[in-house]
Amino acid sequence: MADITIKHLLDQVLELVQDVPRDQFDFPDLINWYNFGQRLLVAYLPDANAVIDVMKLASGARQSLPVRSLGLINVHRNMGTDGLTPGTAIIRSSVEAIKAFDLGWSSATPAAVIINFMQDPVDKTNFYNYPPSDGTGYVEIEFGQVPPIAVYDAGAVWENLMVGIHEKYVDSLLNYILHRSYDKDTDFPGNLERSGFHLDLFYSSAGLQNPGKQQTQPQGAR
Repeated sequence: MADITIKHLLDQVLELVQDVPRDQFDFPDLINWYNFGQRLLVAYLPDANAVIDVMKLASGARQSLPVRSLGLINVHRNMGTDGLTPGTAIIRSSVEAIKAFDLGWSSATPAAVIINFMQDPVDKTNFYNYPPSDGTGYVEIEFGQVPPIAVYDAGAVWENLMVGIHEKYVDSLLNYILHRSYDKDTDFPGNLERSGFHLDLFYSSAGLQNPGKQQTQPQGAR
């Protein structure tokens, strides 16, 4: 959670779009874009809202993260069959590495204690474990959780709520809201370009590549 209120962040947006009197933008719209921006950041970067929890493993070699999770960060250690007893550390690996070691890894003898976890290369909310779980063991996991949703209310309770993502991503969130603000009124001269500019800043300030822009290689480069 960042050390800044939602109201302060949105006031900065209004100042940058030169709409402090709120003739063009209303707080309900800005709050919606704030919510979308937070969720998008955590979907790309789970550490933007990281939580640590204990989960019981399902029987088998494939696991799903708890509801409201957007992406796995780490599986730290075994936590016994009661979820309270710290056990051995769990080593990050890959499905390819485990296959090279044991082609029958997913049908190996189930156990309460797992040794390795492997992130699903396609779905961030799933992971694999080796050996397969017998369904009795717990593990300590770290994952990105959907940030708290802000809701506009006439009593202005939302104004004092803190921004729900890590401090280092606040600038990215600001640029996302600016992107959506300018995108709302692209008929105004220059707003289409401003919207695209802030979308690029949203990605670059978070250390991401804008998926809407393909990397082009210089002619003759190999």
